[in-house]
Amino acid sequence: PTAGEAEPIRVTSDQLIKKDGTDEPKAVLSLYEDFLCPACGNFEKQFGNTVNQLIDSGAVAADYYMVSILDRQGDGYSTRAANAAYCVAGDSTEAFRRFHAALYAQQPEEGVGPFPDAARLTEVARQAGAGGEVPKCIQEETNADMVSGLAAATNVNSTPTIRINGE
Repeated sequence: PTAGEAEPIRVTSDQLIKKDGTDEPKAVLSLYEDFLCPACGNFEKQFGNTVNQLIDSGAVAADYYMVSILDRQGDGYSTRAANAAYCVAGDSTEAFRRFHAALYAQQPEEGVGPFPDAARLTEVARQAGAGGEVPKCIQEETNADMVSGLAAATNVNSTPTIRINGE
């Protein structure tokens, strides 16, 4: 993927409520987050369980956009972590959910560090249940161009940004 693309990580359940006569979700919750962002970490602590309940009940489809706007404050960690999240999601959305929670549970302090490298992110991905090509994807930073341009491509200036059905 390239810098102009805006690809979400869509997480749904089998119970998803759809618009009448379509396969489209009735409600889409779009979350724009940076894994280094302290406010995103606080959002996850305060509302993560609620978001998961909304997904599991079928009330919403969640589109995660893992942006990287804090690279300078984290020695490139925002891009590494967001890239890894897309790698994990490509293998399994359930593994992504565990990986997402794990990265916020062990979030480094912005501007302080230490900041996890590709090897550490690969280990967290493995612990979350991701396998296959995920280690290679993380190491090669397959999604780095896309995540570094994702904030601009989605008109997001700060994180977290939450949209419901695009609003």
